[in-house]
Amino acid sequence: MDGGDIVSIKVHYIPTGVANLASLRTGFWQLEAELTPAETADEVRNADYLLLPGVGAFTAAINALTELNIKESLTERIQSDRPTFAVCLGMQLLAQSSEEAPGLPGLGIVEAKVEWLGRNAAVVPHMGWNRVVGSGAAEYAYFANSFAIRADQITGWNVASFEYGDQYIAMMQRGVTVACQFHPEISGNYGKSIMRNWLEGKSC
Repeated sequence: MDGGDIVSIKVHYIPTGVANLASLRTGFWQLEAELTPAETADEVRNADYLLLPGVGAFTAAINALTELNIKESLTERIQSDRPTFAVCLGMQLLAQSSEEAPGLPGLGIVEAKVEWLGRNAAVVPHMGWNRVVGSGAAEYAYFANSFAIRADQITGWNVASFEYGDQYIAMMQRGVTVACQFHPEISGNYGKSIMRNWLEGKSC
């Protein structure tokens, strides 16, 4: 499917100021979905589709959510199972905390701590293609990260993992909330299928 079955979808995104939106905008455009900013609590709470992007520092992103006064509405939205897609740093923000920012709480949606990959891996950052394994299938996706969530920390979500000195969460889904550590918009047909399935309310 080339996106023709999806008609003029508007995806709101949270403007954290630490995200590279160009590739995400292109990826969703290919699926006939348009990105537009959500800058108020009401927009975050009521958007039909919401994207939490991120490339950058945990501290800067959490501070941006605080300054926009949307942390509570974002948490409520995800707990209420409204369509939400978190990418890279956006996924890490769902955790309770991160080793990148000691003492600074995350959103606490998952009971997990984001850990530095350098504890178990020889090369940091983790850049390039890596195998994603889950739900009986194995695909390859593009990663660019120095931190991740260990796979054994997540319960109550459908998960796929990647190996980089240890097993880490590559993707997790609960209802219509999807979070990817990798960048689906530049992960070829596999990544595009995840984005499409999320827009269509299907399992990714």
